[in-house]
Amino acid sequence: MKTVLYFRSPSQTNAPAEKLIGAKDFAARARWHLQSPETPLVAEKLGELIRFWKPDGIIVEGGEWSIRVNPRAFARIPTVFLDQLPRHPPENHVAVLHDSLAAGQLAARELLLTGYGHFAFVPFPGSWRWNE
Repeated sequence: MKTVLYFRSPSQTNAPAEKLIGAKDFAARARWHLQSPETPLVAEKLGELIRFWKPDGIIVEGGEWSIRVNPRAFARIPTVFLDQLPRHPPENHVAVLHDSLAAGQLAARELLLTGYGHFAFVPFPGSWRWNE
């Protein structure tokens, strides 16, 4: 059975929990073991966790908090970064980023099909890239 480590963002919103639920659902269907350590992603613990779990892949949920770890510490393990792009990504990585402009354009096209002429955008509180 393949093992995937999933490092969660410490965000106070429901989004990280929903992403983890989706990842667990996919892992169950693929018959993978998804392990989400409760410890924050820090360089001192990463090597220890990799040695213990011997993961076949790693998922790092985004945010500035996780960029503090040098992504090269993931060695050659395939790694997916959600909602971030490290400055120096590891060799085997994929980054899944939100394209705010494309999402806004798609939403606008769909909303305009309703025939209404006025719309409002209510951003998530704080300064978030996806509110741009």
